Amino acid sequence: MIKNSSQSRSIQALVLTVLLFTFAHQTAWAAEVQAPIDIQKTVTFKGDFNKLKADFLAKEPLLKLMPNVEQLKPHGQPDTWFYRMKPMGKLGVTHVAEYTAAYRHDTQDNTLVSTWTNIPGTGNADLTGKVVYSPGSNGDIQMSLTMKGSLNKIQVPAVYTMGAGSVTRKIFESNVDQYMKNVVKTYGN
Repeated sequence: MIKNSSQSRSIQALVLTVLLFTFAHQTAWAAEVQAPIDIQKTVTFKGDFNKLKADFLAKEPLLKLMPNVEQLKPHGQPDTWFYRMKPMGKLGVTHVAEYTAAYRHDTQDNTLVSTWTNIPGTGNADLTGKVVYSPGSNGDIQMSLTMKGSLNKIQVPAVYTMGAGSVTRKIFESNVDQYMKNVVKTYGN
């Protein structure tokens, strides 16, 4: 039994302080957010459609043009790929997007169409999309890309909850913009 009541109160105050700081730390730092993705972009450029078509049919060369991919590897089934992106973020918020997508590549009337769907349960992103490459007159190539879904389980300090999703989405969208620039650079004249 403690003889000094002031010592007992000090111990109780210390225990209470530790509990409050632990609770505050957990609630202040343990937030998880999503970043919805809804992208629609089109670019037209002069280029070599035959070279683009050959790489489209080979599949992997176009997939490798996506920037900031840390790992790209086949995933069990034909035309199914696992992606792990390099960490993206700012101001103490970082996210490593991982997802697996099943691809379908079609050639329709000299138009190249690639669609992909997310394989559920294989990462922290849910992304589906479509890219269409169409030859035009005078050596033009039109590339139209659409992508929908979300980046999930973004771990952030609670103070950043409001802005973390939009920051992460903007960084991801800049990767898509860079992908389109890489296609233009690779197949453009």
